[in-house]
Amino acid sequence: DLVQRVPRLPGPDEKLTSTTVELAAGGPAANAAKTYAALGGSARLLTALGTSSVGAFVRRDLESFGVEVVDAAAGLAGQPPVASVLVTEGSGARAVVDSPGLSLPADAGEALRACVAASLAGATCLLVDGHHPSLALAAARAARAAGVPVVVDAGRPKPVWAALLPLADTVICSADFRLGDAAPGAATASAAAGLGTRRVAI
Repeated sequence: DLVQRVPRLPGPDEKLTSTTVELAAGGPAANAAKTYAALGGSARLLTALGTSSVGAFVRRDLESFGVEVVDAAAGLAGQPPVASVLVTEGSGARAVVDSPGLSLPADAGEALRACVAASLAGATCLLVDGHHPSLALAAARAARAAGVPVVVDAGRPKPVWAALLPLADTVICSADFRLGDAAPGAATASAAAGLGTRRVAI
């Protein structure tokens, strides 16, 4: 994440100078891992970083917080997604532009399943954000089989939710998250429960 605070969003062809800037590993799962580690927990992040300098930076940042990093894309060309975030001072409203980043195969192969199994060793909880669908599904299935609670961070619509939410013990949704044609809020919570999710928080 490249996060800059601005007094207001710039208009077309306009340049603004930000008041602060921060470059850090980000995203729902990474932020949760960093926070958990900062609070004294033992956090392990299974993700896809690849061989780029961006991936190396993300690893260093996470490890500086005490997060153990497992790269399911080790040795693969490409880089993780990069988000440019403009935060409007005063309101805290965000404008975000992100890139897709490198992708893993749609079907979790034997090597990926072995990586997932090793990453779950000793885990007491799994949080997934669905960014890498095959990785999220493989991890959630392995966690359920091992009796490890599965928490899903659902921020925006993704095709993987229909397969992932039935594996979840708890789904934490953003206020504007919607599942299929269901409206945000109570209707989406009911739809998630209909898929088998045990607890939904908005």
